[in-house]
Amino acid sequence: MSGLAPALGIPPTFGMEADGEHFWWSHDCIFHHYGRGADRPYRTREQTLPLGSDGWQLIMAEPLMVAPSILCSGCNTHGFIREGKWVSA
Repeated sequence: MSGLAPALGIPPTFGMEADGEHFWWSHDCIFHHYGRGADRPYRTREQTLPLGSDGWQLIMAEPLMVAPSILCSGCNTHGFIREGKWVSA
């Protein structure tokens, strides 16, 4: 499966939180809003993820680059944030 949101092929969006200890990502996730088998996406799946020893490694703040990859357990959108861009896994 592609690392893009399955229904529309729209890359996720992402950014740093003001606290510098978290980042967020958002994507069109059918599963999250409507349940499996839904027929239209809804971009409400925004997650705040931790940086540091309990989470992702901040490689670069500007442009944003984190490791490892990010995977939505609902719709399987999967990819990397590399040099400020979403790269499908």
